[in-house]
Amino acid sequence: MKTFDELKQNWKSQQNDAEIDVHQLKEKVMKRLVSDQKKLILSNLFVSVSFAIVFVVMAWVWSSNPDRTIYFYASLISMSILLAGTLAGLWAGVQYKNEHTYKGTLEFLQANIQKLTIRKFMLQKFMPVYMILLLVCFYFYYADTFKDAEPVSTFTAYALTTLFFAGVYYFSRGKRVRQIEQVEKLQIELEKIRDELEV
Repeated sequence: MKTFDELKQNWKSQQNDAEIDVHQLKEKVMKRLVSDQKKLILSNLFVSVSFAIVFVVMAWVWSSNPDRTIYFYASLISMSILLAGTLAGLWAGVQYKNEHTYKGTLEFLQANIQKLTIRKFMLQKFMPVYMILLLVCFYFYYADTFKDAEPVSTFTAYALTTLFFAGVYYFSRGKRVRQIEQVEKLQIELEKIRDELEV
């Protein structure tokens, strides 16, 4: 994957000596941004519904299993906090306002750049950590569930779960890399428009 600086350099190298039509460029980028935001909202809605189902299941598991060890309750509480934090981060990257709600174009552009920065952080930094923390939550859950089980069964549960998470991370990495590149390209274009308008 190209670095952010390389993408910026590529952007600059593609510009000729002619004066850039900032308004035309802004209109083109805004259409892409609106389309991107619609896809993001649909994706976030799907994740939110999925997480809501998980919350219901965890509540049922909690209420159906009284007097369990601290590992059991720690796993469910930690998982709930992790999922809630993930949802908050995903929705924080959505731009809810249009340009008319801001004092000017520059403020609107800066707000969108900040939203893209949040999305990039979620994809590049948070999601790998999220996968690890979620796996740890399962380890805590297993520490309670398999406390009286045979060693082979315990080892199998830990091993299969670890392999599953590793597989999900590996096979989703390509999509995540493409998403990061798309976010960075949009961010670069918005920064270019902002810089041109500031001149």
